Amino acid sequence: MERPTPALASIRAPSLAAGGEPSQGSSGPACLVCRSRKVRCDKAIPACRNCVRLCVVCPGYDEGHQNIPRNQMVKSTEDIFRAAGKEKRRIGSCEQCRDTKSLCTRNRPSCKRCILRGLSCVYRTKPDKSPTATQLSGRGTSIGGSQSQDLRSPNSAVPVIPGLKVDYQQLCSETLPQDAGLRSRLISTYFDRIHPLRCLAFIHKPSFLHALDCDTVLEDYGEPLLYIMCALGARLLFLDSVRSGALIHPLGPKIPGDTWAEKARKDVLSEAPVPSVQHLMALVLLCEYGLRTDQNAMVYVLCGYLFRAIQLLGLDSPHQRTTVSSVSSEILEGEVENRIVWACYQIDLLLASGVDRNSLWRGDFPTIPLPCSDRDFLSPIYVSPRFLPDDKDLDSLAVVGKLDLPSLVTVLIKIRATVLRLIRTTPPAEPNISDPSSPFMSLIQQLETFYKHIPDIFRLTPLNSYIHKEQNIAGAVFFLHMIYHAAVFDLTRISLAGFNFPLASALAGAPPNFRADCQKRCRFHANEVSNVIRQGFRHGSVTFDQPFCADVALESAKIQIIYTSTVANDAESVELTKTNLRTNLQLLKVLHAGMDGLSPYIRAIIPLCMIFGLQDIAVEWREHHISPDSQAEVTGSADIHHLSTMAPFRKARSEVRTKQVGSTGSETMSSGGPAGSPNTSILNQNQQPLYDLEERLPTHAQFCTTHQGPVVGAAHANHQPVYRMGAGGVSLITQDVSMLPEQQSMEDYIRTADEMGNYLTWDVSDLSELPPWITLDLPSLPS
Repeated sequence: MERPTPALASIRAPSLAAGGEPSQGSSGPACLVCRSRKVRCDKAIPACRNCVRLCVVCPGYDEGHQNIPRNQMVKSTEDIFRAAGKEKRRIGSCEQCRDTKSLCTRNRPSCKRCILRGLSCVYRTKPDKSPTATQLSGRGTSIGGSQSQDLRSPNSAVPVIPGLKVDYQQLCSETLPQDAGLRSRLISTYFDRIHPLRCLAFIHKPSFLHALDCDTVLEDYGEPLLYIMCALGARLLFLDSVRSGALIHPLGPKIPGDTWAEKARKDVLSEAPVPSVQHLMALVLLCEYGLRTDQNAMVYVLCGYLFRAIQLLGLDSPHQRTTVSSVSSEILEGEVENRIVWACYQIDLLLASGVDRNSLWRGDFPTIPLPCSDRDFLSPIYVSPRFLPDDKDLDSLAVVGKLDLPSLVTVLIKIRATVLRLIRTTPPAEPNISDPSSPFMSLIQQLETFYKHIPDIFRLTPLNSYIHKEQNIAGAVFFLHMIYHAAVFDLTRISLAGFNFPLASALAGAPPNFRADCQKRCRFHANEVSNVIRQGFRHGSVTFDQPFCADVALESAKIQIIYTSTVANDAESVELTKTNLRTNLQLLKVLHAGMDGLSPYIRAIIPLCMIFGLQDIAVEWREHHISPDSQAEVTGSADIHHLSTMAPFRKARSEVRTKQVGSTGSETMSSGGPAGSPNTSILNQNQQPLYDLEERLPTHAQFCTTHQGPVVGAAHANHQPVYRMGAGGVSLITQDVSMLPEQQSMEDYIRTADEMGNYLTWDVSDLSELPPWITLDLPSLPS
């Protein structure tokens, strides 16, 4: 028997039997839930079976429901689901509209909302009811596709990686796959996506592939190096599938590549007393893997071992054998060792963030030639060595025009490290920061000279981007431009409120127009990062393969938020900032795909949006802001060298502390934190919590700003308590929220930004996490 159409089902009314129950074949209106879902309603009393199955309250069979408009019926149904603690799934919306709970026009191939915002519009496709593992392998999309499907076999819990045509467990096994084709693909992915980044191209690709074909790769390069190369390749393929929607995460307790990376780490460290060049290669790639998996503590430890091993092997001194009379093998060996050293140098500078005590090289650098061009590396011949240009000689930066990509990135990372070190330096008593010969202006000139001499082939033009993608260097080129813009706004952000680095005091006596110029320059380069991100989205996620792209996007967002609220608060500036924030947040969401929990980068931005008048952005991304300990920080305190919460060193310390607390048991965790933290001091003063567990702060609390400092208040109704945050906790200010303006003055925002380090950095040892009794829940969007 055919299933009746919704139109027929809706005109059947229940005829009550003796027991008061309606019969299944009775006529009359269906309940609202069944009508909105366009399914048959059995019209049972007191609730139909569909509503019972969905665990929602059945609205009944009122005759008036029959004439309710469709939009009002859908809204009423959503209210019923929401009251039951559920959410009615929207059918047919694209992924972007579904994630932001926005109304989707459902146009194919792209809805109007995605077209207006320049977003990637992807629709879910309905999977077959009972696909077999073989069918899934055959019709699986390639890596980077946009098709979504059920990836589990009905007979087993083993999912299939689309495009790879291999079981998920093959990439999570203890040993490398026996399939030569799969191993070849993993190695190819490594060489295409990891090898060109920064200065990681220290493996001579022809020699490695020759050893792989001759089955001598283990003897020539060692098992740990092969394992970590395959681990990086497997992780990239896995993340590509997750980001494209072709794979649903999580699939299991393991992530492809983790097991192989762990085996490589154990094997190479078991021979730590006898380091070799092959082991150093594996250790550098282990650091790269650790940066991608947020294992910052492990990366710091491995960097220390790498530095000492380089000294033991004498790789940080010039090689006498790389001369005109050297043979190809000697030239190749010397270049490999040079590139290993520069790779270690770059990782160290990126991790230290300008803090000398956290750096192994500190103000020093290797006195060895910069990496030669990739062309000369593939066919080793002697070339005249080039060294790092002198910081004090701008003319020496003209050599930039003759450098290849690995050397360009090396020079730029060194200049940026100098920038981060300078802003942490206390200026002299009477500084003249605007003088052309000052260190500040010298770095500005260095960066401008560097960018002026970048070879044309590495410019971000529309045609060049396709060339870079074809040459598998798109990720490296995009990172080069992102790190350049980051170096400029890292230096000039001291002109903005809230970025209270020691060098910022030198601007107090500077001419007003000089400070204004620094602010505009800072905003320009932060905006350029968003433009680079938009351009990169046109070429896929390969353009953001560098793990430090997230850090650059975060700092760009913070600067634009502070600039808009404290310098240029006009409508045009606010709208530009909102557009750029959406772009940066979208990148951070993409980069976090395949990882557990919510993105810490997004959770660091949303509170700043709430504080500085960009609440609509926070509402759009409210699903990323559900934790009471969300962090909002412009920059850290002086005690931790002004490192932000996302700095690798602070994340490494947090990781170590978390593991230490976890190993000591629940008693330590329940102690309320270290002595002297705001949590314990407040409780000791009152001998009881400020609020009951159910009433710590109003549900839907929001940050506001008054002349007395930042406050937390209720968001939905007037005559609700508003609390002011201070070093000693939260104090009551007013009962009437309507007395607080929705948009604060620029002076209030400047004061709030200046106080960020005081009231948002609660406890240095606990990484400035907000106390658990501070909530930043966001209101729901209006219907």
